[in-house]
Amino acid sequence: MWFALTILVSVTALSYGVPECPGLGEHTMQQDVKDDLIPKVLRYSPDQDVASLSSVYDCNLEKMAAEVLADPYKPIKFFENIGIYPLVYNIEERGEDNVRLMTHAALQYWKKYLENLHYFNFGCNYIYEHEMHKYLCLFRHEAE
Repeated sequence: MWFALTILVSVTALSYGVPECPGLGEHTMQQDVKDDLIPKVLRYSPDQDVASLSSVYDCNLEKMAAEVLADPYKPIKFFENIGIYPLVYNIEERGEDNVRLMTHAALQYWKKYLENLHYFNFGCNYIYEHEMHKYLCLFRHEAE
């Protein structure tokens, strides 16, 4: 019981520290999705020592993720060559599904990777188009 309460309080506290990234314009991630996704990425990253979300969340990586999601032909394989590990999740709309359920599905799919992924910082983005929910998080392995 106390363990569950501690996690809930920790995730709630982290959600208030999610950076808004206002300078990204059209590349800015939908804030309600960001507030749901980003703290949970950290929760599933047990080896990360995080003082605050703003210390590990990178708005430039959020912008890069948006650019990739906007162009389905943009390759993501090159990210690994520059020290960035991408996690992608796409799921079709299924009628009554909502964004929170889709975000939960993405996190469940990514959980096995996040538990073993060591990173310096990260940024994510999400779009919904053509009846598809598309998520992309980019994790930088070391400082630039």
